[in-house]
Amino acid sequence: MIKTLLGILLLAVTVQYVFKILYAFHYMKSSILYHHSPGPCLQLPGAEGGSEDLQVLEDGRTFISSGLFPDRRGRILYFDFADPEHKVAELKIEGDIDLTNFSLITLMVEYFIDSAVDNIEVDPKTGDLYVGSHPIFHQIVAHSETMAKEGISPSQVLKFRVKDGKFTDVIEVLMNEGKTITGSTIASMYKGRLIIGTLGQQLVLCDVKYNE
Repeated sequence: MIKTLLGILLLAVTVQYVFKILYAFHYMKSSILYHHSPGPCLQLPGAEGGSEDLQVLEDGRTFISSGLFPDRRGRILYFDFADPEHKVAELKIEGDIDLTNFSLITLMVEYFIDSAVDNIEVDPKTGDLYVGSHPIFHQIVAHSETMAKEGISPSQVLKFRVKDGKFTDVIEVLMNEGKTITGSTIASMYKGRLIIGTLGQQLVLCDVKYNE
């Protein structure tokens, strides 16, 4: 009798653990995503190796670290919002720096939004947060070895409204199945345009027509 009870208890604990894993990696989430963007978006040439992290300065100059995958690491890219040709250039970094592990910012948080949050950027004018995230996490894990070349994974950008230091609302600014933007990691707003970095492929610029 005791062995039977122990067996049932062990089975219950195992099943609960398995369901937690499946839920955390979004295996139980529908793969059908409602695709939308805040306006027209274009992939910026010159950042095909990914743009895992970025920092936008007050004047629109943007510094970007390349993709996370081993064969794409070590590049520092430069983009200027004021450049009408939308050129992305690679900067030459001199000195004794290990660029293979270089990143501008790394910030991971957990917040119940049914999405795997990656990096966070603060809008200096409003205090709102822009977050690059992965809506179906197991897909980015499954495609991690091929993501740098041909693998795709859905992308999501969220906007957290902040008032008096508290979150007041969460808005989904962008959702893409992965064809235009694969594995979004970070997003930053500058004068009506949104720049989005990815884990191993594109750098995307969107004109924001709707963001509320």
